[in-house]
This record gives sequence, C-alpha cells and structure tokens, in this order.
Amino acid sequence: STATATNMSSLFSGCAAFNQSVSSFNTAAVTTMSSMFTSCAAFNQSVSGFNTDACTNMSGMFQNCIVFNQSVSNFDTVLVTTMLTMFSACTAFNQVINFNAPVCTSFTQMFLNCTAFNSAVTFTSTGILTMNGMFQGCTTFNQAPSFSSTATATNMSSLFSGCAAFNQAPTFLTSTASVTNLSSMFTGCTV
Repeated sequence: STATATNMSSLFSGCAAFNQSVSSFNTAAVTTMSSMFTSCAAFNQSVSGFNTDACTNMSGMFQNCIVFNQSVSNFDTVLVTTMLTMFSACTAFNQVINFNAPVCTSFTQMFLNCTAFNSAVTFTSTGILTMNGMFQGCTTFNQAPSFSSTATATNMSSLFSGCAAFNQAPTFLTSTASVTNLSSMFTGCTV
C-alpha cells in the first residue's frame, strides 16, 4: 500500500524500460512527485487514477518520457508551486492542458522540445514568476495559450523559441508589467 507515502520523487527515475500500470497507487498524501518518471523512455501508462490534491511539486515529473501521451486532465494542481520541466522532451505528448494552478510560480521549460505538442493550454494562474523556455522547441505548436494573469511574471525569455509553426497573437502579453527578460522570445518562429 502507498497510502501513507508523502514523497514519490524520482521513484522510477532512469528506469528506461519501465512500462507497468500504476493504477493501484494511492497518492492522496503525496506532496512531491518531482522526477517521478524522469527518463522512463518506455512509459506510457494511464495516470488518470492519481489523486494529486496534496501535491506541491511536479517538476520534471515526466521529463524525457519520450513515448508518454496520456491524459492528465484529472490532475488537481491547486497546491502545486512548480511545474519546471514537467513534460520536457516528451516528444510524443499531445494532450489538452487545463490546470488550475493559482500558486504555481515556475513554468520554466515545462514543454521544452515537446515536438508533437499542439493542444490547447489553459492555466488559472496568478503567481507566475518564470515561464522562460516554456514552449521552446515545440516545433508543431500553434495554439494561443491562455493564462488568467501573467502580471507577476519576470522571465519570458525563449518562451516560444524554436516554435517553427507558431503564428498566434499572444494576448496574455498585455500583462507584462513585471517582466525583465523577453530575450529570444520568438526566435525561430519562421511562419
């Protein structure tokens, strides 16, 4: 039983061949899932049964899971403070993201090099600090991401860098009062 587990960070990290069901996991008490499946190159199992109500850290959770393409629509992200590199280099990942993440401060490189990613992105977020490289290298991405507020964001560098197909009006840029770094934001957006 995993009912009393509070920390699942790096649980399967580096298990390149791992691709077993995790549907029986009780994650109700888990506060950190950072790097839980990092570099699980074969992993592509459902996580729809995960209770993430208590989770505060999802950084690198699926980083380098190159075949992972499962829904995360059930994830409760209301307490999550960082999603840094959460799906970075998930080259097959292409799922709709609709996260209520009011206290999340870091979205840095969240979808870095997710080359298949081209799904709708919606965040209810009021405390963003860093979103640099968030969609960097998402070569097929051509969506208008929606953020409830980016008023506190300070770093948007390389946000869409290398997004060769990107041709959207980033309307959330109307709230850039705190941004100090916009370098290379649209570099390589060739359309």
